[in-house]
Amino acid sequence: MHDVIIIGGGVIGLSLACDLAGQGVRVAVLEKGLIGRESSWAGAGILPPGCFARARTPEARLRGASHELWPAFSAQLREETGIDNGYRRDGGLEVRLGGTPGALDAEIEQFQSEGLTVERLDAAGLLATEPALSTEISSA
Repeated sequence: MHDVIIIGGGVIGLSLACDLAGQGVRVAVLEKGLIGRESSWAGAGILPPGCFARARTPEARLRGASHELWPAFSAQLREETGIDNGYRRDGGLEVRLGGTPGALDAEIEQFQSEGLTVERLDAAGLLATEPALSTEISSA
């Protein structure tokens, strides 16, 4: 008999199962394929960062909460299991192929309003940062 059944054995489903089991809840995890594959294989259950205190939309608040909670969760996972989930706070790139000049402005303003540091790169700056990207990329 289980108290909770979690559908999906990715990062988020397993994280929930681990936390609930630690609270004494009897948990079952159902996964159609291999544990940790599907969406977790590419995204690791991480949402892009944001500042929870300044978030204006539900999605931005969720991103902010995830960003704030993930470092402690990663440390706890490593301490309790020896598993290093590869968490690093390294930043990210948002890239565009062509498009309207200034198309990134709204996204940049949104991230800045959430308290994040944003640096706009032209094609040369982007390729200097990440040489493996296509030369067709116009901005980031």
